[in-house]
Amino acid sequence: MILLLVIGFLCWSFQSVHAIDYDTTELDQLIENAHLIVHGEIIAVDSEFVDVKIHEIVKATFAEQRIRITKFENWTCAWRWSEYTLGQTVLFFLNKSELTGQWHPMGAGNEGEMPIEGGRVFYKSFGSKPFCENEKHELRDGDIYG
Repeated sequence: MILLLVIGFLCWSFQSVHAIDYDTTELDQLIENAHLIVHGEIIAVDSEFVDVKIHEIVKATFAEQRIRITKFENWTCAWRWSEYTLGQTVLFFLNKSELTGQWHPMGAGNEGEMPIEGGRVFYKSFGSKPFCENEKHELRDGDIYG
């Protein structure tokens, strides 16, 4: 009887975990809602932040040539295409926290960081086909679909 109660509780617990409602932040929402969009290269990585040398500011104004960005934390339903490494070139869609004053990538699924390799920006697809192309691309630091 106790075993049945434990199994029932676990089933109920897993059901509530899977009930998390997550909506992907689409590209038009990223562009419209980002406080700052930059194209840059990761020049330093620590446990919480990455420092990025800005190559181009795509949206807004920013006086500095470098920016410190809070790292995206992987979670059950979303993860970054690879670990943060020096030299990665990325298009960042950023917002600034009113509470901490720190810049962070947009989207709970890490939509706000798009790798750039070979002059191509890779948009992360989550099972839908936002563009004509939805295929696996092997990048230097990991794979991405887009």
